[in-house]
Amino acid sequence: MLEKIQEKPHHIKQAISLIITVIIFSAILFVWVSSRDARSRELEVQAKTVSPTEGVTSMFSGLVSDFKKKMANSDSFGQKNDASATSTDTFDLSGVVIIDPSATTTASTTATTTTASTPK
Repeated sequence: MLEKIQEKPHHIKQAISLIITVIIFSAILFVWVSSRDARSRELEVQAKTVSPTEGVTSMFSGLVSDFKKKMANSDSFGQKNDASATSTDTFDLSGVVIIDPSATTTASTTATTTTASTPK
């Protein structure tokens, strides 16, 4: 197809290039004009958009408040309130059990060593 166009006279090649240029320009102009409405609402959309840090902070604070409500509800149903327990905004770590990984690793290696060393 390009070879056929190259064989044409110069004034026809210019006409073809002008037609192609007008078609491409019209397509770009159409896209630009059709997106004008979206560009005019850009400031309105930016005002409604929440920044990522504000969104994460809001979600985390909602999670914490829901967790506090659930903990308060579970304390009020059927559980005894100790005299030492006080209502604070901080998380109470008194019921948390911490397992030392080195203690469990040592016990398991000792058990495997003793069973492996028994003669058969």
